[in-house]
Amino acid sequence: MKKTQLIRLATVGILTSLSVAHAQSPSPGSSSASSTNSALDSMVDTSSEPLSNAQIRAILSAHPWTWSRVGFSDSVLNFATNGKAATSDWTAAYRIVSSHTIVLHLDTRTARLKFSDDYSSYTGVDYDTVTKLTGKPVLK
Repeated sequence: MKKTQLIRLATVGILTSLSVAHAQSPSPGSSSASSTNSALDSMVDTSSEPLSNAQIRAILSAHPWTWSRVGFSDSVLNFATNGKAATSDWTAAYRIVSSHTIVLHLDTRTARLKFSDDYSSYTGVDYDTVTKLTGKPVLK
């Protein structure tokens, strides 16, 4: 996707809707499949220009995210553009490692999150370096 389109989609919170619409599109042989897929395909950016840190922060802070761990209640994770992330239990600094990977720093511990290409979800490892994390945007 083009950077401006990705930011616009994240800001209005429709990434998940877009992913669902694409997943539910008709099979490739049907007439409506070509119009749906070509509309989505036209949004794909064929360049490999990475997003800037400011653009990544804008995407992350556009809406809250789930913080899900097996065996624990889900929390809501909020990113701020100032490099802070918080749940109801903690506040941490985050550092952008690459266009899809961030590291959260809480005291001397770190958690690592890897976001999908379209920023519709993430997987990662919690501060204990063992517990698997998953998350997705909390859309209003």
